Amino acid sequence: MIERKKFEAKNKDEALKQALDYFKTDIDNLIIDEEYISGKLFKSPKCILSVISYNDIVNYLRKYFKDLSEKMNIPMQQEVKLQDDIIQVMIVSPEYNQNLIGKNGKNLDSLQSIVRQSLLVQTGIPIKINIDISNYKQKKINRLENSARKIAKEVINTKEDIALDPMNSYERRIIHTMIQDMEHVTTESTGEGKERHIVMKYVP
Repeated sequence: MIERKKFEAKNKDEALKQALDYFKTDIDNLIIDEEYISGKLFKSPKCILSVISYNDIVNYLRKYFKDLSEKMNIPMQQEVKLQDDIIQVMIVSPEYNQNLIGKNGKNLDSLQSIVRQSLLVQTGIPIKINIDISNYKQKKINRLENSARKIAKEVINTKEDIALDPMNSYERRIIHTMIQDMEHVTTESTGEGKERHIVMKYVP
């Protein structure tokens, strides 16, 4: 169960101190929603903070995936942790990795969407979460970057633009980010829907 606790005080600092004392943690481990500050409805200004502990979210997800493993009858090893304000979930299930990932990662994408929605229902707040299975996403990033690097060198050598295959927004962002520091080449997204893709262009 994810607890959403409210703290009320004359100002934000006092409300925040109450939250830190209650959860016995530091501010980096809390999600804080400043709900209302006003002096119109009160004799004096009042601050109300709605606070959730990341520890509660981590524990919720550990139980979520344990239950999922039992319901699917698929053994899973899991690691759930907070890193840079993002909940990172790593799942390893050697015999079933491909089934969980799906073709081109579609099952993995669906799983992440379902879990994100579950957290939204539980907390009322969009929680940043990244779910990976046996480093599938990191390996995919490495392949994308290596391929994009080769194409960028070809663009520079031939001075001709090259259109890449259609990609989702996540994949396009990876390539845009990688190319932005390279000289004599730039990227531009074009097309609509499933046909949206990147064009690498030569820059004199």
